[in-house]
Amino acid sequence: MSPLLVAIVCACINGLLAAMCSNTALTDADRAVITNKHNALRSSLARGTARTNSGNAPGGSNIYKLQWDCAIEASAQAWANQCKFDHSDPARTAQNLGENLATSFMTTTSAQLIESADMWWNEILNYKITRTSVIMTAAVFNTNVGHFTQMAWGSTTKLGCGVKSCGTYRITVCRYSLPYVTTL
Repeated sequence: MSPLLVAIVCACINGLLAAMCSNTALTDADRAVITNKHNALRSSLARGTARTNSGNAPGGSNIYKLQWDCAIEASAQAWANQCKFDHSDPARTAQNLGENLATSFMTTTSAQLIESADMWWNEILNYKITRTSVIMTAAVFNTNVGHFTQMAWGSTTKLGCGVKSCGTYRITVCRYSLPYVTTL
């Protein structure tokens, strides 16, 4: 087997396909940072160690590890490039993608991505999650934990994000497949 073929096979096995994304707004290191951040937070929820305002959330199951998706990244980047801090148009719904947005004043992309993920995830602190309320429903989503819900949704398997400097602030757009919800 040729060395090039071995390298490609190893990259596929290790999930390093993000290196093939053509988006230049994110580096492979940025992609790894935001994917690892999401997966660490989702893992804490699965293990029952995710902090809430009343202790720890109950452990979960069937919370899949997220994989980076270059097509979703391109979609998120296209929206970020418009510098609109507003959810995108219904075309995103046709793509069956969930979406989280954030603005930041961080000076590095990795710091911006981490800050955005932390902000979305920390919505869990606004909702008292108990054994009887752990089922994520539209009612839960509408209690100001929608960004958290999208990050935590168990059947979500793919992630892609885009970032853009928009004058005095930077915008982060992350999109998810399968979505929990497609509009806020």
